[in-house]
Amino acid sequence: MHSQWRQISQLSLPLPLSSIVLPGVCIYSLSFYLMGIAWHHMLSRLYPKVTLPVSFWIFSRTQIGKYLPGNLFHYAGRQLLGNMCGIPHHILGAVSTSEIFFQVFSSSMVACLGAIVMPIEPEYRIILLIGAGLVFLFLILILYAQRILKWAASFSLRLKDLINIRQVGRARYYLFPLSVYCLHLILIGLLIGYISCRLGSVYFSFVSSLQFIVIYTISWTMGFVTPGSPGGIGVREALLVTQLSPILGSLNAVIVALCLRFAAILGDAVLFLTSYWIPKPIHIIEKKKKP
Repeated sequence: MHSQWRQISQLSLPLPLSSIVLPGVCIYSLSFYLMGIAWHHMLSRLYPKVTLPVSFWIFSRTQIGKYLPGNLFHYAGRQLLGNMCGIPHHILGAVSTSEIFFQVFSSSMVACLGAIVMPIEPEYRIILLIGAGLVFLFLILILYAQRILKWAASFSLRLKDLINIRQVGRARYYLFPLSVYCLHLILIGLLIGYISCRLGSVYFSFVSSLQFIVIYTISWTMGFVTPGSPGGIGVREALLVTQLSPILGSLNAVIVALCLRFAAILGDAVLFLTSYWIPKPIHIIEKKKKP
């Protein structure tokens, strides 16, 4: 990006930058709202007492924590705020574990399915092999979830709580989150196609859209699993520029990567501000009143 910045600053875009970023903010915000609903779906299956406003308040307040170094602080924040709302730690831990697993699994599944119908660069095939392994592992966990939970609970009294988390191995628990995470990847891939068309780089088509979906999926996955990368910053953009440059050109690839990052940050900010429109849970209000 640094090497191309002088040319980018002198480049005359065929349209205002806001017409590229604002649709991205809307799509990212919609995706984050759906992810919040998916998080409530998983939490309510394991802890039926929780309501949607409480779940969404926790999710929207903590999601922006992923930009802190480590890319893990939003999970720590959910443990903290969720427990303050009266939700047990082991339930919150199970939901966070499920969320991480479903996100990695959905991205691996999308990348694998996309690579079947389109060629992929050789250096990224190892990611597809990892994705195929995750798909196989996930199928095994679905088939033997109940037995695995009972086996783990037999080693310790503390692990007996796992027996109560039998929803994890049921289709009603994981189908909706998987659909939401796959939809997010598809929407952002289509957004890349929209930005590319507006820049005049490519014509919008099914093949190009599928290619952008796979490219973004690989970039998102590597940014998500890279330790110490807040929100995948740097890793995701580097992979996007590398993969999009042969298709769009290096200048347009950098512009697309920057627009997506700006849209993602603003979308997270919109989600965070939404939490202030939701009343605080009663548990937290009562704790603050105590001397």
